[in-house]
Amino acid sequence: MVLEAAKNPKMVQFAHGKIFPSFSSAYAKRCYQIFQGKSRKIISAGGLVLRDYKTEEVEQYRSLILSGISLLEGNRYFEIGLSRSSFLRRKFRKRVAEAVREYDVLVFEGPWLFPLVEESITADKFVVYDAHNVEARLREGNKFQKEALQIERSLVQRSDLIFVMTKQDGEYIQRDYSVDGSKIHLLPLLADEKPYRWHGQNSNSIVFIGSMYEPNIRAMAQIEKFAKTLPDIEFHIIGSVCENFRKSRSENVICHGVVNEQTKDEILSECLGAINPVEYGGGRNLKILDYMSMGCPVITTPIGFRGLDSDTWKNLVDVRPLEEFPDAIRNLKATRKELPQISEKIYSAYRELARREGKDNAYEIILNRLRST
Repeated sequence: MVLEAAKNPKMVQFAHGKIFPSFSSAYAKRCYQIFQGKSRKIISAGGLVLRDYKTEEVEQYRSLILSGISLLEGNRYFEIGLSRSSFLRRKFRKRVAEAVREYDVLVFEGPWLFPLVEESITADKFVVYDAHNVEARLREGNKFQKEALQIERSLVQRSDLIFVMTKQDGEYIQRDYSVDGSKIHLLPLLADEKPYRWHGQNSNSIVFIGSMYEPNIRAMAQIEKFAKTLPDIEFHIIGSVCENFRKSRSENVICHGVVNEQTKDEILSECLGAINPVEYGGGRNLKILDYMSMGCPVITTPIGFRGLDSDTWKNLVDVRPLEEFPDAIRNLKATRKELPQISEKIYSAYRELARREGKDNAYEIILNRLRST
């Protein structure tokens, strides 16, 4: 890359799914957060969106045919369909090709658009893989696992820099893809820091946040079961996962859908506690960070707590098997007097985590790598 471009590189992020508004999902939040305040373009095949959306920062293109076929196919076909360029509009393919030529730094928010442009990426382009998960491992047992493995391997090997959200993901990528560890940089996902305002010790409400994502859909099915055994508890659901449960079978399950940050924080601050009944997944769960950043008492499965140091949160976060969640919720009700003190400790511990992990800056890391090449 020429010296001038290395000083002030033009950056583009290639994404998939709905990324507008920024609070649509944890995935969308990461896409915005990683280069917050810096000039760059985000281009995404938007999935279930009804129209193209463009701003100075974001270009989100509808892909309704692929989305519809993905619903029929199941097995997480949407991403695979993207990588195969199946049913993608020519307008979107042309824009992605233009961006590869136009920009100096190409950031792939997931590997799925890489096959569309792999052969056209010249040697002078600086390629970054922002690994939200280790995609091949996330698809163990899925019929597309081998295809995902090949796609991800190709991007990892071409990348000049790889950001991971957990130490474990970095270890997997280095080992599974035989990658030089110096290319891998830990850059965890964090929630925004907010003033302490939790006051839900007298509430009978429990909250769950989830986007339209298979682990969250399965978690919602579990919440429906919990609701039947806990009729005195109201379960408040936030996020696009509600699109799969427009009308709950249980009267005490309330679906809010996608809400802005202010509304989300109000619900969290007023709930007795928050749950994360996910049974599998990769990367780090933003919902857990959202809960803790508000000081909200948390019940989670071990997999839902991935990417966080268990020792730091011992006796603060209730980590237990899924079948024990109803008892854990009953325990929250029975220990209301102790919850304010626990809540304040959770909030303080999260602030310390944010200070410790928020030091690194993705843009500066890229610039330093460019200067050294």
